[in-house]
Amino acid sequence: MTVQDLTQSQSLTDPFIHLRVHTTYSLSEGASYPKDLLGLAKNLNMPALAISDRNSMHGVFDFSMKAKDYKVQPIIGIQLSVSLGSKPGSLTGNIILFACTEQAFHNINALHLRASRSEFASEGLPIECLRGYTKDVICLTGGGEDGLLPLSMNKSSQLGISCLRTLLEIFGSGLYVEICRNAPPSVESEIVEKGLIDLAEGQAGEVVCLDGIRRDKIPLVATIDTWHATPEGRDAWLMLRAISSGGRVKMLNDGTLDSKAPQCHLRSQEEAKKIFDAEISR
Repeated sequence: MTVQDLTQSQSLTDPFIHLRVHTTYSLSEGASYPKDLLGLAKNLNMPALAISDRNSMHGVFDFSMKAKDYKVQPIIGIQLSVSLGSKPGSLTGNIILFACTEQAFHNINALHLRASRSEFASEGLPIECLRGYTKDVICLTGGGEDGLLPLSMNKSSQLGISCLRTLLEIFGSGLYVEICRNAPPSVESEIVEKGLIDLAEGQAGEVVCLDGIRRDKIPLVATIDTWHATPEGRDAWLMLRAISSGGRVKMLNDGTLDSKAPQCHLRSQEEAKKIFDAEISR
């Protein structure tokens, strides 16, 4: 399977649903209020929109109420920082969790509260702590700049396989391998994507999941890392990132900020299709 197979397997009339969306409740990072993201989603005829703030569920109520006003279906989730071990220095990256039921919402919120404890705040919640909180929870394997599975693969192929096997054991049929793009892929990112697709197709081997079912194949899901509603919000987002990291930004002659960071605004159906239809010239 390729990324093109992923997009072509859906009807051309199927909407692209943004699942990796951050609001101002991603403190010092998200540059758009829930109402701005939802208003744009309505204007783009999107039937649903997710909220997946980094290590925060504080915006869920506001997002849900505003979604009702805009008649957009809210998808409730969180981008959670997870470490592969309990020892300091263990590899840490993000996964996305979504609630399918009320019980799943309570499970995700419990993980959020546990991850907020001081001993996990800097290193991430150990992956083994996810056990027992996965009923009716959807898990994406991570994307953006610090996705858990891509980071593991970059460290070593064996670590990537181990990471995926653990997630598959814990989440079972609720696990999806995430292909995250904000632009047509570079040669380097296409190599990572191919590795992710190989794992999704069973390269990691068969796993006995917690529900007792043996699985090796994992479905793919396409995402775009979204931190602000429109292109005009890019400079505000860059400023927030610089302040948060203690970095600097450079202003160009046209008054915009100079950065190699990708475009991270909400995309229309047509824009998303172009991103995921793109192929690299060989």
